[in-house]
Amino acid sequence: MKERRAVDNLYLVKDDSQLATFRDFVVRNTEKLKDYQSFLKNELAVCDLPQAVIWSDFNAATQIIRESAVPTYTNNRRVVMTPDLAVWKELYLYQLMDYECSEQTQAIESHYHSLSENFLLQIVGHELAHWSDIF
Repeated sequence: MKERRAVDNLYLVKDDSQLATFRDFVVRNTEKLKDYQSFLKNELAVCDLPQAVIWSDFNAATQIIRESAVPTYTNNRRVVMTPDLAVWKELYLYQLMDYECSEQTQAIESHYHSLSENFLLQIVGHELAHWSDIF
């Protein structure tokens, strides 16, 4: 079995402010991400992880790196992820525009407005789970 290497954190950002914001997200969540990677190794047969997570803004994720409607994805080398919660809220809220206002859509809208940083971790976790040999 190959020895697991550390996953590099790379940043594709527009300016120093965005770099600081994305780095802060990674620093705040490093232990959670490491714990989840251990869980994947022990419970879901993840023997190898991506070479890097590229933390990027929406435009870079959906236009520069690859044309995609969703600002997170995985390939055989890396994960691309937009850790900007406002982007994700806007993306989810946009999906409600074609529906008439109702109690159900208001409840969904309220849920989307209440998304927290844990939601971003769920997305990253989903992308890392793609590396499991079980799936």
